[in-house]
Amino acid sequence: MFRLKVLSSLVFTITIMLVFVNPLLGNSPRASASAVEMYRPVTAQINLSEFEAFWDDFFTEKLTTSHVPGAVFVVVQNGEILLAKGYGVSDIDKQDAVSPERTLFHLGSVAKLMTATAVMQLVEQGNLDLYTDVNHYLRDFQIADTYPQPITLFHLLTHTSGLEQHGIGTGARGTNDYSNLSTYLRQHSLQRLMPPGEVIIYSSVGIAIAGQVVEDVTGELFAEYVQQHIFNPLCMTRTSFIVPPDYPTVNAAIGYRYQNGEYIPYSERYYSLVAPSGDFLSTGLDMANFMLAYLEDGCLGNTQLLKPETVQYIQSQQVTHHPKIRGRAIGFSEWIESGQRAIFHDGSAPGFLSRVFLVPEHDLGFFVAYNNGNALNLKQEVTSELLNIYFPDSDIKTEPFPTELNLNPPISEFAGYYRDYELSPSNIGKLSTLLNQVPIKVVDDQSIQIGSKEYIRVDSTLFQTIAGTSYAAFREDNGEVTHLLLGTSAFEKVSWYESKPFQIGLIAVFVLTFLIATFLMVFTSLKKQPSRSFRWFASLTCGLNLAFLIGLSLNFMSILNDPWSLIYGLTPMLKFLLIISLVTSVLALCISVLAFLSWKYKYWSLISRLLYTWVTVTALGFIPFLHYWNLLGWL
Repeated sequence: MFRLKVLSSLVFTITIMLVFVNPLLGNSPRASASAVEMYRPVTAQINLSEFEAFWDDFFTEKLTTSHVPGAVFVVVQNGEILLAKGYGVSDIDKQDAVSPERTLFHLGSVAKLMTATAVMQLVEQGNLDLYTDVNHYLRDFQIADTYPQPITLFHLLTHTSGLEQHGIGTGARGTNDYSNLSTYLRQHSLQRLMPPGEVIIYSSVGIAIAGQVVEDVTGELFAEYVQQHIFNPLCMTRTSFIVPPDYPTVNAAIGYRYQNGEYIPYSERYYSLVAPSGDFLSTGLDMANFMLAYLEDGCLGNTQLLKPETVQYIQSQQVTHHPKIRGRAIGFSEWIESGQRAIFHDGSAPGFLSRVFLVPEHDLGFFVAYNNGNALNLKQEVTSELLNIYFPDSDIKTEPFPTELNLNPPISEFAGYYRDYELSPSNIGKLSTLLNQVPIKVVDDQSIQIGSKEYIRVDSTLFQTIAGTSYAAFREDNGEVTHLLLGTSAFEKVSWYESKPFQIGLIAVFVLTFLIATFLMVFTSLKKQPSRSFRWFASLTCGLNLAFLIGLSLNFMSILNDPWSLIYGLTPMLKFLLIISLVTSVLALCISVLAFLSWKYKYWSLISRLLYTWVTVTALGFIPFLHYWNLLGWL
């Protein structure tokens, strides 16, 4: 798929196909042919003055409508920077204009590309092997052997390690909370959700481990290695993984979120505790050099960052859930739009969003970063507009729907609710899997609805949108559908009792029972002693449970307004609420004893005892509910 510029690239590619063939996820390490050959690429001729005028108008409008204070935008092609401009301001109070040369932006997960680059440099040198057990390289900690298959650097760089995603507590303020990478990884459990190579699960902790391997093998701190071997050779003079002591300086952008008609700044000095996967600082022109190196066979001027054959290998598809679906390269993810295959990586940090986007076949790339963490759609709009400019007449050739299908499994088997593997199941973040479950329902005997989009069945476990532009695949086990696979995301089908409707209904039962027991005093008619103490215990337990649910709801509403509030760890209020859940669990055990005594000694009327028992059973049932959602304490 890629244009080979030297004969050595071809030789290495053939070697990769023969030696590095990857059996994982059912594909070899090459660009996905079936996903790209559906299209006929057409490249437009670009008038640079009109090109610049278009983007000037675009960003002038979008910064206002998307409530973005400032942005930097860089386009490179054929070894040159076509456009590098700043728009708006980096700091609302100071009204500093964004400069593509000077203004620093937090680039979040774009850091993963730097880690992948560092690892591949060491692979070239023979210091690392992509298919060796990563525990062989780690000094201070080891990944548990939960499954017999070892995790390798290949798994880490393609997000197929089976490690869960971590998000809570991965950042620090100032210098007091700062911890080195090894300390963080050693102190946090690295839970393996499944054997490596089964599905793609985006895992920041996995890339952080790859960064730790760089440290352990070279004996250098990761930030120092990248500075000496990537940033300095590429003349990325303003770029660093180390946040300056005086940050934010006059040349640093302030991150914002837009809420209730005002811009709220993230003015604190922010660090990522998992920096190789989490964050670094850079400018538009520095990132232009990085893109040019990847588009020009690893070369920038006289600097050879990586060998051409290594760059070819990095950019090629390594894993995919299905041949019809985009997959992942080394570090990068694939993108299919306007008849083109591209590779990209997004980044996010408190108040910042960014994207690095490359179309290697046309030596084309762009970088965009801006300082409003809420404006999620702007990256997509920039991407679509640029592709439409370069490839305006792409002829999307949709495949005809088949007339005969293998109808096994039955279409009813696909219906249900699916949860995202990317959301952590081992802490309080598991609650987000409830809010983000994907519903699937049957439309007719040949089509289903995933969320709000309709898909038509084109194979036994493959569905296609009516427009023919995207696919959804499923995985089954002995005729039972187990997974939904959308692009590079994997979703697990949940049982009926884990589904959103059942869990929401269960919460409603808890709230109604606790409300009645607390405020309507169903036990006020209990005449015979010890009714007062029995009622007090029940009312206290239910009242605290009700307070817990209300407090948790309010906290999660606040988190939805500012998702970054948990990056520094659980808030004091959340910790207090999780203590309440422990207390109410003990109280529930107490009232179960009181309920037993009420029956043994026949306190009160039959109806009163039944009411008390119902409250007791509900309070006891609340304990496994809390345990399932990781809401019993936080340690």
